[in-house]
Amino acid sequence: MADYDEYHAVRSFNETVFDMNARFPDQVFRKPAGDSLFGEFDFLLTPKIWPALCSVARLHGDDRIELVVLEPDGGDFYLSQGLGYPAVSLSVEASADDYWAEVGFEPDGDALGSITISANVVAITGASGKWGCWGERDIEVAVFQGFPDEATRRDWWEQFGPFLEVSDALETYISSAFYSAPMPDAFIKALTTNYRSAFSGAVTPRNPHQEFSGVSDPVNTRYEFAELDSLLQSSDSIDATVRGTGAERQDSRDQDQPSTAQGRPLSPVEDNLLGNIFSPRFPGSVQLLRQLEVARVIGPWTWGEGSVSIDIAVPPNYPQPPLRMEFLQWM
Repeated sequence: MADYDEYHAVRSFNETVFDMNARFPDQVFRKPAGDSLFGEFDFLLTPKIWPALCSVARLHGDDRIELVVLEPDGGDFYLSQGLGYPAVSLSVEASADDYWAEVGFEPDGDALGSITISANVVAITGASGKWGCWGERDIEVAVFQGFPDEATRRDWWEQFGPFLEVSDALETYISSAFYSAPMPDAFIKALTTNYRSAFSGAVTPRNPHQEFSGVSDPVNTRYEFAELDSLLQSSDSIDATVRGTGAERQDSRDQDQPSTAQGRPLSPVEDNLLGNIFSPRFPGSVQLLRQLEVARVIGPWTWGEGSVSIDIAVPPNYPQPPLRMEFLQWM
């Protein structure tokens, strides 16, 4: 955003919805709605979130959605780098590509200058101020509030999820941000107290989608590490899957592929293997996991005699990790 007055208007309005100085586990909403749903932070800054944001905005009659970056500070970081003001104001009639053009914009081709990569704390709301979304990269979560009733919340959850109640978010999303250290009891208690939903006793809606990452459920369908180790030791087994049955695989991913796409979808073994490799938190892991949705094997890549390797490609307009990763080598 280039205009200061427009940026100031967006930020000032967001201040009526959020406590800009608060951070998790404290309450960030000035008027808590008691209907929190948690998702992954990085999901906020990809095109896939846009239909979900538009849906909740329309529930309240909002014709625009406004996003402001709170950290890094607009003046200290963005202006000093010549990046303009870190805010976005878009009509709900805009497309997901329009949203991506704003948050994913790379000034002078520098990905680190985009909001998607640089933003650490983000606030999003609409003109009604009756709903909002707040995300923090440090603990890798975003919280949504502002659903008119339980039925609407469930429908939105089922259509655009998965999302989690606070107790599940602590275990599934937030725990990994603490790495090997246990989450402090005070943090758990405060977050649970501040974001427990009045509907948390309701049955979790069936969700046809996978995790935001686009990878299968980590408990039920990913390889356990012992199985992975065994699989990695058996190059013949991998080779047979990669070069044989993989070519026959058909699944929902084909629907996302352009008609001109070359190669074939990832095989189940490749999908699970990459899912486990990318599962530990590191810069770019979420983007890489999401790339599995559209990744295609475009041919073998010989690294050395006896090596089991494949060349994988993704569409150039798909969200990229902040680190440039030229290849993955399987040995």
